[in-house]
Amino acid sequence: MDAGQWLATVFTPMLERESLAYSQDADLLRGQLAALHDCGVLDDITHTDARQRLDQAVEAARRRARFDVRPPGLINLEPAPAPALPRVLAVAQPLAQVDGMPFVLTSVELWTNRVDLFVVAVPTAEAEQHVREQEAKLNEWAVARREGRGGAGTLSPPMTRGHRLFDVAIRLRDDLGTSYRMMSGSAGGTGTDWRVHRHYEPDVPANATQLTVEAADDDGHTVGSLELPL
Repeated sequence: MDAGQWLATVFTPMLERESLAYSQDADLLRGQLAALHDCGVLDDITHTDARQRLDQAVEAARRRARFDVRPPGLINLEPAPAPALPRVLAVAQPLAQVDGMPFVLTSVELWTNRVDLFVVAVPTAEAEQHVREQEAKLNEWAVARREGRGGAGTLSPPMTRGHRLFDVAIRLRDDLGTSYRMMSGSAGGTGTDWRVHRHYEPDVPANATQLTVEAADDDGHTVGSLELPL
């Protein structure tokens, strides 16, 4: 990689980072510039120009990151309105099947600032088999660690069922084309009996007439959907 390629592919993209304002990124870049200059990869003019560009990028990042500090009383600080829960959809219908467990959409909470989904994973014989397989993998990992065996498989334990359930893609859309984003969520249970919660924003528009809940596989293909009239 010559000087022009390094400047274009490494140096210039780094100048857009907000972390230049508060991390060691700027010092690392200055060190790299100095090293490339010392070994003759960057000539004096190119090195000086790059240092000036870096200094300007750092100053710009610091301006963007600066706190807006003002004397008290200049802003009328009205408290944000408390969110309300005007409607709850009691669904209680199956949405998909994951590792042998039916995922049942139990309810949808239509808050004034968000949408909350609640899904229950129902235990089955197939789900019990998945749990036993997971326990066997954990036992194998624990034995390998105790015996001091190496390899990529011993660096960290197998992913737990809760993590996998949390990764199941559940999407929202309505008849108005609103773009819903999953903001947070949780999953908890006892192995074959799980409850999953998802929090989406924004809230459902008042003039929407239908909300669709979809479950997707690892490739993003819809495997189950429920159309809920509003």
